[in-house]
Amino acid sequence: MNLVLLGLPGSGKGTLAASLSSALDTPHISTGDIFRQAMVDGTELGNRIRKGMDEGRFVDDETTLAIVAERLSRPDCATGFILDGFPRTLAQAKAFTALLGSRQRTLDAVLLLDASDAAVTERLLSRRQCRKCGLIFGLDRRPWDEGVCDNCGGELYVRGDDNPESVTRRLRTYHKETAPVVDYYHRLGVLRMVASQGTAAETLAVAKTAIA
Repeated sequence: MNLVLLGLPGSGKGTLAASLSSALDTPHISTGDIFRQAMVDGTELGNRIRKGMDEGRFVDDETTLAIVAERLSRPDCATGFILDGFPRTLAQAKAFTALLGSRQRTLDAVLLLDASDAAVTERLLSRRQCRKCGLIFGLDRRPWDEGVCDNCGGELYVRGDDNPESVTRRLRTYHKETAPVVDYYHRLGVLRMVASQGTAAETLAVAKTAIA
């Protein structure tokens, strides 16, 4: 199954994608994770991404599409994928449709996680991530020991883009650039709404019903 997850930053796309990946035995592809790994590796791309993320800006369309195209060409995506964090702009969405068409593939569904600006702001400002394994903690998952990862004992830290100023910019950018993507997929007839105010298990159940 070929799926795309859309939603505000902090709406729970990553959590839902990981759950769906396990339930459907389909790879979860997070452009955010790819970008963050590039920043950890200190590559030229990573440094450029870090500057943009700290300023609340998205990575340019051409770079993002090239990264997604390369990832989808790997063998584990032959029978399906779950994309989280892409496409973010109308240009990306249209280019992605063309890319899939060139490979004789289509999207089965686009899941839009429904959450308010206030809710995601609270989530983002409470979020902590493990430096070692990447596990994320927040309102829905508190660590047993403050500042220490339950999974591997690594240090928890606040990501550079999880501060009030950056969150405000990211939400503004989302409404300006990603809202047209929602309309685009609605017109294509593949958009499905998924309420994300409940627990992770509840959200997963709603999502599975939406794609059944």
